[in-house]
Amino acid sequence: MKKLNPTDYLKSIGFTIHKQLKIYKHTIFVDDFNKWFCISTKKSTKVYSFRDLLDFELNEDGASIMQGKTGASLLGGLTFGVAGAVIGSAGKRKSVETCNSMVVRIMVNSLQEPQIVIPLLSVEIKKNTMTYQSIKNKAKELAAMLMYIQNQAV
Repeated sequence: MKKLNPTDYLKSIGFTIHKQLKIYKHTIFVDDFNKWFCISTKKSTKVYSFRDLLDFELNEDGASIMQGKTGASLLGGLTFGVAGAVIGSAGKRKSVETCNSMVVRIMVNSLQEPQIVIPLLSVEIKKNTMTYQSIKNKAKELAAMLMYIQNQAV
């Protein structure tokens, strides 16, 4: 029996594709009607309920630069709870002109695969290039989709 491609498989289970985003080797599909999202690779196609999205995080060079609801709340509590750290870090900083890695980590309610890592960049690249800006824009688009899913979860 021939294996269905992700789009045909999703249609066969009643998944209506309202939005899709291709990033690296992953494709993310959103069904706004049924409140489902899907993360597909060449190896697997997994469908989740909007409620299964626990959190997400965008990391650049190992530092979190954007988080979903849960992570943002925890980070906010840590930041505002330690006022001295904020004052102490107000000194001059060097501007980093390159990026070596960028990944999106998606935490889902699944014992088998609770974290899905989507690599966006794994080589050094200058931040003033069109390639870097394109990758960053894809990451922001994915983050916006994930925020939407979190906000729509019932």
